Amino acid sequence: MQAQSIQAWRRAEAAAQGGAQAARAAFSGVLDIPELEVPARLRLLALDLDEGSVRAATAQGLIAASVHESEPSLLLELARRLLDLGEVEAGLRCLRSPTIADSVDGSTHANAGRMLGDLSFYDLALV
Repeated sequence: MQAQSIQAWRRAEAAAQGGAQAARAAFSGVLDIPELEVPARLRLLALDLDEGSVRAATAQGLIAASVHESEPSLLLELARRLLDLGEVEAGLRCLRSPTIADSVDGSTHANAGRMLGDLSFYDLALV
């Protein structure tokens, strides 16, 4: 991640300390930075869920799922959130993405396999 992106994320996190509205504004403000779009949408998704807005949370998750993400841990988190929201197809796309498949971290594969197994997708979990 570039230094400018890191600084923008830190500013957003600091601004988010001012409450839910401040957090929403702060994370919405970094959506135009490609490296930060998925983590920002995950934060917005969590804010929507905290407010009881499942449809808005689902929309954030589905938008995030359409964005290329190169960080396996973010894709795993996004997949978990999507699956929890009932968006199985989008969650499966995240879990079966090249980013996850090409990861050299064994825990990434173990976590993806566990999620797939929990949903009874045993055949996909073993691939």
